[in-house]
Amino acid sequence: MVSSDTQLVAESVEFELGFPEESISKVSAKTGQNVESLIQRIINEVPAPESSNTQKLKLFLINSWFIKSKGVACLFLVKSGEIKKGTTITSCATGKNYQVFEVGILNPELK
Repeated sequence: MVSSDTQLVAESVEFELGFPEESISKVSAKTGQNVESLIQRIINEVPAPESSNTQKLKLFLINSWFIKSKGVACLFLVKSGEIKKGTTITSCATGKNYQVFEVGILNPELK
């Protein structure tokens, strides 16, 4: 496999996207070169997301299905706020209220 030309790539990023060359991290995922310094740079330079737990609950229903032992299960994308067991949610479409009995996090693995 041919190695990448990091200098050429840096110049291209600088020209095409307008980033100064000194701000471009030259990292190799294949060899691990400069990965630690990139992680530290991300920690130091990328701001943490602002907490939205104090905002009104807003979520989107992505999918739902029926589980014999539990009833209806729903997959939501939470945009703001907080959802936990015991929360009552209201459908904007129907105005119906629903009780949350269980909460989990779906973390799909890419293969």
